[in-house]
Amino acid sequence: MKRSANRSWQVPLLLLLLVLVSCQTYYFRTTYDSANELLDRTNNLKQPPFLKAHLKNGEVVIWENQWKLDSSQQFIVGRGVHYDVYRRNPVVGECKIPISSVSLFETNRKLKNPEAGRIGALTVLGIADVALGVYCIMNPKACFGSCPTFYLNPNANYHYSDAEGFSSAILPRLAYTDADALPNLPATSNLDITMKNEAMETHVVRGVRLKIFPKEVGKTVLQGSNHRFYSVNNKINPIKATGLEGDVLPALLSPDHFERFSLAHPKSMKHREHIDLEFETKEIKDLGFQLHFRQTLMSTYLFYSAMDDMGNDFAAIFAEMDAKGGPFLKRFQRIQSSLGGIEVSVYDEATQTWKSAGEFSEFGPIAIENQMIQLPQFSSQHRVKVRLTMNQGLWRIDAAQLVHIEKEVTPQVIEPMGLNDRNSGNLVSLPNKENPLVTTPGQQFTWKFSLPSAGNSWVAFLESEGYYLEWSRSAWVKDKNIQRLTRMGVAPESYFRSEANNYKEFEKTMEREFWDSRYSDKKVVYENR
Repeated sequence: MKRSANRSWQVPLLLLLLVLVSCQTYYFRTTYDSANELLDRTNNLKQPPFLKAHLKNGEVVIWENQWKLDSSQQFIVGRGVHYDVYRRNPVVGECKIPISSVSLFETNRKLKNPEAGRIGALTVLGIADVALGVYCIMNPKACFGSCPTFYLNPNANYHYSDAEGFSSAILPRLAYTDADALPNLPATSNLDITMKNEAMETHVVRGVRLKIFPKEVGKTVLQGSNHRFYSVNNKINPIKATGLEGDVLPALLSPDHFERFSLAHPKSMKHREHIDLEFETKEIKDLGFQLHFRQTLMSTYLFYSAMDDMGNDFAAIFAEMDAKGGPFLKRFQRIQSSLGGIEVSVYDEATQTWKSAGEFSEFGPIAIENQMIQLPQFSSQHRVKVRLTMNQGLWRIDAAQLVHIEKEVTPQVIEPMGLNDRNSGNLVSLPNKENPLVTTPGQQFTWKFSLPSAGNSWVAFLESEGYYLEWSRSAWVKDKNIQRLTRMGVAPESYFRSEANNYKEFEKTMEREFWDSRYSDKKVVYENR
């Protein structure tokens, strides 16, 4: 929600599909541009199903009404139309395309087994506005977005998710492994962890496991921002904390969901702010700085604004980014790097300068992160001064502490013993990279673990691997703005200034709209059934 990679996009105008709409007849020789226009008539829920394959070589294949997996489940077969990379010279007839040649699929109806697994892991679905609820219809840039969310208590309020998996992995090529601290394990050796899909997304999970460490009196284990683990002791709370608004100490004393955050600057979405902290400690050797943090909804707004500007080119753009990477992916990543993470520096009294310690940069607005940065050597006689520098309005801080680092430690890895589909009650095969678990909105699964002893004897971290795919929305089509999208990717500084007023308006209500648009038991209506 997770390496930094905010949900740039400088794109070619890749135009889309060909299909039959309602009772009108359109022929395969219709131009690609015309087909694209027809499919944008998303108010017509009687459109027949289609499946579109964005190939890795830039070509496009569209099947309408009927297609199937061959017996080996390696090819899609059916009558369709095959466009070249320039969207010219359509070839109509039997199309047999290897799944391995496809970057992304696009469709308007829910796939069923075996398609749901083999094709679903690469599929973007279109859903009509009526599925999104009033908040998303009013403000599609504030819709609830989430990678897999994990709960020790399956009935817990979604505001208190225990972990959030691979939040910045928005494409198959961006899949990665993410680890989150699990601070409150129940006193049992048989541990169940519930994973939910609570957004209009496809989640592709390659694996989930635990990394555990024996719990020792007066000590704990923290994950460094370098993704390594350290045994620490002697936690020290700040005695002073000052931000833009003055004293912020009460919000930073304990991880209690009483978070300190600021609102965005009115003239630019990129504007730096500081939080200055002071600690009292006699020993300054081997110090680490621990932070509980997560992002605000600014990154969500930017991510959905970009997809809104893509309009009906959304799937084509993402397919090209996944297939080619290069400048498209670099411009995408440039947005997050431009906003930056939470920079940590410590004051050196001998040189009277701030020394850089590192940066926290996890993506995601849901689960609160708990990480540590090792402080460099510095000179101090009385108090330790730490400065946090971050983009104004981008981060929520729940707690800040100093710790003394003892040593780096190696975890014991616990693989799951089983996996249950909570919706059906059935057992499910454990996934891997070749055969991932593919979930759609509303699905819940329980990962079952067996610990060497009761859960309260361990410090645990949940590790998840995979990626997710956003579903397209008909609301995006009418707001398509390639010029604005281009400016976001090529000139982010200019974009952040020009978009500041729009975001300030959304900022007033976005928090409520985001959480209220979370998928619960809403029935999904696909774009054109």
